[in-house]
Amino acid sequence: MATTVSHVTHARVAPMATTTKVTARTMRTSGVQGRERRTKPGYFVKGRTEASKRCRGMISASNEANSLPEVSSNLDRRTILMGTSLLAAAGLVPPQAYAAGDAAKFATLAKEAVDENVTASWEICLKALLHDAATYDKATKTGGINGSLQFEMDRPENAILKEVVEQVSAVKAVLDASDIVLTPISWSDTLVLTGLIKTTACFKDSLCSKVKEGACDIAYQAYGNKPPTPKLGRIDAVSADATGLIPADGASAAEFKAMFDRMGLTKTDLCLLAPALTGDYASGDALLRADPQFVGIMDGLEKAKRDITRTSYEVPFYRAYIKIASLGAKFVDKVGYFQGQ
Repeated sequence: MATTVSHVTHARVAPMATTTKVTARTMRTSGVQGRERRTKPGYFVKGRTEASKRCRGMISASNEANSLPEVSSNLDRRTILMGTSLLAAAGLVPPQAYAAGDAAKFATLAKEAVDENVTASWEICLKALLHDAATYDKATKTGGINGSLQFEMDRPENAILKEVVEQVSAVKAVLDASDIVLTPISWSDTLVLTGLIKTTACFKDSLCSKVKEGACDIAYQAYGNKPPTPKLGRIDAVSADATGLIPADGASAAEFKAMFDRMGLTKTDLCLLAPALTGDYASGDALLRADPQFVGIMDGLEKAKRDITRTSYEVPFYRAYIKIASLGAKFVDKVGYFQGQ
């Protein structure tokens, strides 16, 4: 596989700190490891389950079963401004190695570019990421996340991804044209950011479907599960990866498990990423539930999704996302996207 090193970025970031003091009871979960964070009365309201069109099946009607406190919240101006400024970066906080102002501007620019150019669903974005990464072979250390999907659109399994591939390219064009960016961002980095921004928006909508009118941003800042900022600086391939590695439409759960085994991923990873298998939340879930070996895991995840903050679902999901966003990735060594470095 030939690669090019024309794209320059590399960084890890510290997690976003939550500045709001949180008290009260701890929500309990079962089926998946993890703890629900403590929630304070004031944001949540029983029975509020307005589902965003962009998230479709992500927001479950089972939210109505949660008994949530119906009390008013007193939000001071400082807290509102703090939450708004942090959310502007869509969870992408400035890396320590970057000039803070420019990195924050880049994060905001990326979110705006995705919002304006990507109409594909979060599931289709996730499927595109999986198909780009799914050529990875743990045994031979070949393939992986490298942007080769751009050159593989003639393959039947990628027919459903034509629109999202074009939209990711449009996002890349916006970022490349910005004065904030010093060198072109790689296509694979753009794909990773696009899927993460789309999915994070859905997770935020899920939480906000349970809160009082006008309290969404503050509730998310206080109790939402913030996405990890992915390491950037992936080197793009200049040609297609090997063919015949991704199951065709209509494949069984066992075939997808074999693919995940080759990639070095687990059954839990497979269940967390179920929407990526078909590009649809409901059908991906149904596909795995048709195989008894996945039913227990899927039941545990479903219970986790019914909790108020869904921490025991969303945090493992983000871990699985970062796994596939890193499979076989080759990174450049020098930081260089942002001015002031």
